[in-house]
Amino acid sequence: MTTNTPPSSTQALSPATPEPVLLPASYAQELLWLMHQSAPESVAYNVPRTRIVVGPLDVAALRAAFDRLVERHEILRTTYAFHEEHAVQAVHPPRPADFAFVDLSALPAGARMDEARRQVAARAGRPFDLSREPQLRVALFQLDDHEHVLHIDSHHIAFDGWSREIFFRDLAALYREAANGDKAGLPELPIQYADYAIWEREQLAGAKLERLLGWWRDQLADASFVLELPTDFPRPAVPGTGGVTDRVTIEPGLLARI
Repeated sequence: MTTNTPPSSTQALSPATPEPVLLPASYAQELLWLMHQSAPESVAYNVPRTRIVVGPLDVAALRAAFDRLVERHEILRTTYAFHEEHAVQAVHPPRPADFAFVDLSALPAGARMDEARRQVAARAGRPFDLSREPQLRVALFQLDDHEHVLHIDSHHIAFDGWSREIFFRDLAALYREAANGDKAGLPELPIQYADYAIWEREQLAGAKLERLLGWWRDQLADASFVLELPTDFPRPAVPGTGGVTDRVTIEPGLLARI
């Protein structure tokens, strides 16, 4: 998201950077923030996405599109902190995106994709520092003039399944605008995520919040703190995030009934 070399994602914000605006975090963000404090090296909540781009690609236009995307969506330039015993969003002014371009075209043709996969895996395994860096990192690997690998990594505190369609729709429109001079045609956003967080805090506060919390405390009073599934393995003393994937085909009739 820039025409200049962006700062490393491990670097702190420059002391000259304008002060961010502190706004309430949503309850979901606060939970993720607290979980991050207990395991800052975890990548369990990273949301990596990788696409192979075939055909001519204007790298400068793509970088500019990511810059505009960060400008448009405040959540992509937000860090998090504790303020008065609560997690808050620190919304920073628009800034260049963390965009890395890696040219692999000098490698033997058969080794380029393997190297791209290796670097993508390494990037996906890097934890985010929620207090120091915005939760979006982009890397573009050039295999040749007509094939690239685009890797986008973000943290779940800023990105979920509902975000995917919006993210790629806006990115495509902003890329066409930067590459061809077309108008992106994107309407101004009426609200940002912080607006929702403020609304949620107003709706769930005071006596109403205490009543809802009290109901759940009663329901869960006798619940175990450990989920022991009868067909599963015994739980380790220290929770982990390892797992496996089991793919099952569900027939259309059963799927419809479900």
